[in-house]
Order: sequence, then C-alpha cells, then structure tokens
Amino acid sequence: MKRCFRCGKKGHTTAECKHDDIVCFNCEEEGHIGSQCKKPKKAQTTGRVFALTGTQTENEDRLIRGTCYFDNIPLVAIIDTDATHCFIALDCAAKLNLVVSDMNREMVVETPAKGSVTTSRVCLRCPVSMFGRDFEIDLVCLSLIRMDVILGMNWLEYNHVLINYFSKTVHFSSAEEESVAEFLTTKQLKQLERDGVMMFSLMASLSIEN
Repeated sequence: MKRCFRCGKKGHTTAECKHDDIVCFNCEEEGHIGSQCKKPKKAQTTGRVFALTGTQTENEDRLIRGTCYFDNIPLVAIIDTDATHCFIALDCAAKLNLVVSDMNREMVVETPAKGSVTTSRVCLRCPVSMFGRDFEIDLVCLSLIRMDVILGMNWLEYNHVLINYFSKTVHFSSAEEESVAEFLTTKQLKQLERDGVMMFSLMASLSIEN
C-alpha cells in the first residue's frame, strides 16, 4: 500500500498529500518532526526487500534488472515484487546531491540473506525516468551494493504495472485497458448467453500427486 512520508499515513503518496507543513509521524500533529515530539514514541515501521547487494540478484528469476535515469544519469535499477517500498543506495543519493529527509521514525527492513537493517532516511519526490516515462518517487535510503535503486510493490501498484516474468518485460496498463478487463458475474454471463453473444472460456485445473 502507498505511504506518504510527509504525514505518515497510508493510502497516498507525498505528491498527493493535503498537508503543506511537515507532520509529526509520532503524534500526527503539524509543525514539528518526530525527533522533537514530546509525546510517547510510536512503534517502528517495517519494510521488506529481497537483497542489499547486486550479486544476490543476478540469478534470481523474480527480479527484473534495468536502467532508470535521474537528470539523464543512468542508474542500476531492480524491480522487486517482494519489496514493500522503493529504495535508493545511500552513496547514490549523495552522488546525485539528493535532499535526504528524516522519516521521524525508524524503519526496520527485513531481508532474507542479511536479516534486518534499520534506516530513518528518505529522499522525497525524486524525479526518475524509466521505460520512457517520468515518475516522482519517495526513495528510502539503504546501504545497497552494486545497485542504485530498488522499485517495490508500492510503485508497481500505484502505476498499474504488469510484469511478464518470462520475457522480463513490464507493461503499464491504461485506464481504458483496466475498464475492459473486468470480471463478469454468473448472472451477467447467463444474460449474455441468452442474448446470443459469442463467448470463449479458458478452463484450467491443478492436481497434486504424492
């Protein structure tokens, strides 16, 4: 699910946030950040990513490697459907002179190989180009090796990305395509059959043998 790093709420991104001033993630009041908050601290937020080093992604079929661009500077990008957020390498953020903001709370990021790592830094509304499209992405800072950017499920969901793992390609579905690809109820199918509409069905079955 999308998460705003300005107000800390889920369901929208920073670009869509209705708050003009910074919002404390701890007490949800405007005008100060979590480190200045005098109220009891909330629990840490959590995230997940498959790997922190490029060598761990080379032979992994579930990941798609590609190139994204920041001001025409090519960056090594990984599309990770297991990642909950979008991430950027700390040294890459420094090289690009990105503004690094405090998340006002710690995020514990779980990885299968390295266990958990903790971060509290994020680069907000980063202009990134990929697949001939321009995006503004909130990138959580991590110590990544041999890769610059990881694009996770929040980016995939928000941009309606469909992935073909066989050909290692991605497709951005339009509103028109999504409106056509809708499910029909049994009642609607029966009505179409009575109206003489030609229909085709694809049946599949799965059996498990011991």
